[in-house]
Amino acid sequence: MNYGAGEQIVDIEDPLTWPGALCNVLTNSKDVLSDYEARMREVDRIPGERFRFPKSEIADGRRKVVERANVFVAAARILGFHCTRLLPYEAESVRQEGLKLSSPEFLRDRIERAVKEDHLPRALADALLEKNQADDPNRLGMVGFVNARSLLKNVSCVHRFFESWGGEGLYNSHEDDHITGPVLKQIGEPHVVVAALPAKALHTGSELGEYFINAFLRSIGLRTKGYAEFESYVTKPVSKEQILAVIGSSDWRFTLLTGDALCG
Repeated sequence: MNYGAGEQIVDIEDPLTWPGALCNVLTNSKDVLSDYEARMREVDRIPGERFRFPKSEIADGRRKVVERANVFVAAARILGFHCTRLLPYEAESVRQEGLKLSSPEFLRDRIERAVKEDHLPRALADALLEKNQADDPNRLGMVGFVNARSLLKNVSCVHRFFESWGGEGLYNSHEDDHITGPVLKQIGEPHVVVAALPAKALHTGSELGEYFINAFLRSIGLRTKGYAEFESYVTKPVSKEQILAVIGSSDWRFTLLTGDALCG
């Protein structure tokens, strides 16, 4: 899918977008990587062997490939998708200013603006301000992304972001509330914000080289125990220059990206 960017962005699920040096390393290391996966399947069937295997020559060879892959990925910009529900002026703000980090102040500003624009009644807004998780350290000062297009079609992964306005720090406290919960599902429109993110800025569960190795093995038809799809977060605002597209649910591209993941 063309998002209107003039430069090439690395898509974990499209090897044609990967840096040439990365492709060369992975291709030249195919035997090492495939031997590792085969040995891992054997190890799983041998009690106690899993604890010795990480120190083996095969594991050491793969580790070197991971380190080299990390180097070549580090200079890239990685495709990311931020799933959310936005009011019209919020979508335009993302286009003009980028994505801001989550914080109690940011949530307060969103709620107060929604009151001003007649999307929320004052009494309900006060209830939202009184009860939320905007200061939860697991999301404070972050912006979250999924970094594989296939995850956008995973209902369990993304549908809550689309269903309720205000972000996880708000709807976590109100989804089951019979008064505030339905209101959060009525305002705003589901959006996917597509961004080109500096690889060095991404916080992930595993090293980026691990994900690209798994994606490479899948692309050549080899089995792997690891995941290629991943999620990430950044701890600096995402500038407007990094925003590739802000796609609402009325846009044909939204359906193409999410499939059946849109609920409600």
